[in-house]
Amino acid sequence: MLDKLLNIINKEDPLILCYYGEILSKKKKSFDTAVSYFTRASIIDPENVYNLNKRAITHFIRKDYNKALLDLDKAIQLDTSNSIAYFYKWLIYSIEEDSHNAESVFKTCTELDVWSHLYEICKFNDNNDAELGIVNKFNMFMYRAQMIYFAENLINLDGKLCHFQENDSNR
Repeated sequence: MLDKLLNIINKEDPLILCYYGEILSKKKKSFDTAVSYFTRASIIDPENVYNLNKRAITHFIRKDYNKALLDLDKAIQLDTSNSIAYFYKWLIYSIEEDSHNAESVFKTCTELDVWSHLYEICKFNDNNDAELGIVNKFNMFMYRAQMIYFAENLINLDGKLCHFQENDSNR
């Protein structure tokens, strides 16, 4: 069905090629084909950061970390505030146990507020967070993904210390 649709539409439109690659990458066995569409789109529009991110993520899923890093570096060069690219670089360096680079990229991630992006990716549920004293997305990510619970969350739970809550405008 998708192949028939692609025969009808403009095969030289990088946006169409990128979206087609994205659809293929959602199919678990079509990563190689998806990369070829991302590559064709990148040849036509080499400065499309969205396409570079998608191809890098597909390389990441395939565990082809060197190619992913090349795309991520180019995406960051084109858009230095690309938090998604920094996030995947951090993941790669963490997987490869390259602590020096992971630490450096992690620092940039925190400066760019990547936590909102991570919060959405991980599909965390806000319902029980307040019961734990967690009042922001960074703390929730660290608690849910990294199993780190901050002492400030305990302060948020104590009624006597409520004036220290992060959402208090009197700080």
